[in-house]
Amino acid sequence: MLARIASALFAALLALGAPAFAQFGADDPIEVTVKVDRDRIRPGDAFRVQVLFTPTKKFHIYAPDEKDPAYIRTTVELEPVKGIEFQKPAWPESEEHAAATGTTRVYEKPAPVVVKAKAVGPFESEEVEITARVGYQACEKVCLMPVRNRFESVTVPVGKPGDPVKEIPLEIDEGKKKEGEKRAAGAGSPAGGAPTPAVDPAPDRLPEGVLVGGYMEPEEFLKFLDTFETGEFEPGRFTGAVDDFTEKVGDSYFLAFLAAFFGGILTSLTPCVYPMIPITIAFFGRQTGRQRSSTLRLSLVYVAGIVVTYSTLGLVAALTGAQFGGLLGNPVVVSVLAAIFVALGLSSFGLFEIQAPSWLLRKLPASGKGGGVGAFVMGLVLGIVAAPCVGPILLGILTWIAEKRDALLGFTFLSVFALGMGVLFVVLAMTSRALPRAGAWMETVKKVFGVALFGVAVYYVAPLLTPAATSLVIGALLVAFAVHLAWPILRPREGETVGKPRLAIGALSAVVGLYFSLGLVLPIEGALPNPTSFIEAKSVLAWETDYRAALERSAAEKKPVFLDFTAEWCQQCREMDHLTFHDPDVVARLARFLLVRLDATDSSGPEAKVLGRFRIRGLPGVVAIAPEAAGDPAIAPPD
Repeated sequence: MLARIASALFAALLALGAPAFAQFGADDPIEVTVKVDRDRIRPGDAFRVQVLFTPTKKFHIYAPDEKDPAYIRTTVELEPVKGIEFQKPAWPESEEHAAATGTTRVYEKPAPVVVKAKAVGPFESEEVEITARVGYQACEKVCLMPVRNRFESVTVPVGKPGDPVKEIPLEIDEGKKKEGEKRAAGAGSPAGGAPTPAVDPAPDRLPEGVLVGGYMEPEEFLKFLDTFETGEFEPGRFTGAVDDFTEKVGDSYFLAFLAAFFGGILTSLTPCVYPMIPITIAFFGRQTGRQRSSTLRLSLVYVAGIVVTYSTLGLVAALTGAQFGGLLGNPVVVSVLAAIFVALGLSSFGLFEIQAPSWLLRKLPASGKGGGVGAFVMGLVLGIVAAPCVGPILLGILTWIAEKRDALLGFTFLSVFALGMGVLFVVLAMTSRALPRAGAWMETVKKVFGVALFGVAVYYVAPLLTPAATSLVIGALLVAFAVHLAWPILRPREGETVGKPRLAIGALSAVVGLYFSLGLVLPIEGALPNPTSFIEAKSVLAWETDYRAALERSAAEKKPVFLDFTAEWCQQCREMDHLTFHDPDVVARLARFLLVRLDATDSSGPEAKVLGRFRIRGLPGVVAIAPEAAGDPAIAPPD
């Protein structure tokens, strides 16, 4: 506080003495110019106005992000012009400057401030005058009198629709070009050393006019496009799962932990977790003879298994910042996961019972019945089962952790998330003994969820199969289930009856199964849709795959680019394609863009390197790029 008061008094004394400095004939050391990026504007044109501050004689001015109120921050405001809509100024990154009272944020080099504008018309004359009102205080060893209202303007002719327009380069574009050339030159071999391999790191700062997003449903996606078209967003801002989490919790650890806990509860209510519900009830229902306190302890061991799965994931994210979901691109990992679900499904049908190894059970107390080990293993399995539905919630959390790069934070944070997931299963464990005794109803429930487990296995392997093969697997699964339900009729036993509900479910399963399998070869077009249309809907959007060509067209045609990243292993990419990119309103809005889709399945390919340019850590990933940003080297494709 004393430092701030002293700095304020110091600035005031210098300001009082500044007239004496001016009496010696000193000119204003800050040059201010106003420039437009074209030689004329036409109704409907989107253009940019640049206000350039150029400090001279080793003076500097204070940036808008300077925290100390004792210093006078630089301001820019464009005077209203009839027929033109101006957006908020976009400021360049400031520099640190050592002052007597601490570090300040300043501009010592030319600072181009850009204001996006749109000519909406009508205009009253054949030319318009665009005037900028600026304020600043120039300082070196001494500070000059503050400039509150300095006016600088530029006059631009008004053209008609269809008139030719000549682009005028702005200093901000030249600066970005030189910065890109400098980065490219620095990517060679270091002096006296071996050549450095080419890498494509994410830029420190994305250019103006780039908005990044993740998984979004139609309504949220339309808001994403609204935000992009207004231009009022921080360059590179992420909208979607990460935006929902990181921007709302900010740096508040309390809010972050609270959000993680409730995120875990929401995850436990998703369909991916449903198959574990009857297994959990059956497991805890078998723990006869236990008191409620023992059941509670056993359920906490179950939750501990969930905690181990996700805390490990959080630890890896904190230490490596790795992309969540990338493991699902590995066919071996996918196959192992599918095998786990098939095993769980077969167990639900009574082919065998999953339990701890016999050698371990022999070492446990007789009364324990392996419950603790079984509960812990089931908790581990639950973490895997929930993975497909965890993505939207967990992606934001993992990104936040990866940015913090704090191993302890990552471990504890995902532990809290896992505790939230475990709440439902603690409740199920405590109430399992109050449910009716296991019998025919439990066997029916187990078999229904067994089919669901097989469905989850298909869900995992679907990205590795063709749509036709996936349809055939689904059909075979449903027909097999129908045969199982009808088995008492095919091979009747004395005294065994088959209820009407069972027959109805079996018949429905058989019909749907035959449709998914035989529908691939029978001529059903015109009567019924091909079954593969339910698995992979044909895109209604005309996607290109040449990112470089799209950027060149964007710069030439002044049309924005919409970039969609996908991968074969990304189920949520498919969901967004089916749900969001088939929505009529979304399709209509995207007609204004050049559409590019890049497949990032190969993590070492050029498409994945483009993904890194936008600092996207997980898929789906989408990027909207304004025409004025299309030529920026920070987002250029790798050579």
